[in-house]
Amino acid sequence: MDRSKKQTFRKIGKTGNSLTITIPTEISKELNLNKGDIIGISTQGHDIKLETNVQPPVTTNDVQDINDLIAEYHETMNILKER
Repeated sequence: MDRSKKQTFRKIGKTGNSLTITIPTEISKELNLNKGDIIGISTQGHDIKLETNVQPPVTTNDVQDINDLIAEYHETMNILKER
């Protein structure tokens, strides 16, 4: 299927404070999208762009959490390393 020529329409819904749209099964299968997958969402003028196969950026909080875990389990990791 040529996605550049394929167009489908969806009504905007609402869940909590967020607006929602559904992705048609045909498109989700074509793009191998599954529940729980992360997609990138951006705007281009008045258009919304969705990107698949993206990884969220690592934040400074993520790095701090990892450093905290390393510090907390440093002795345990050294013991396991020496086995």
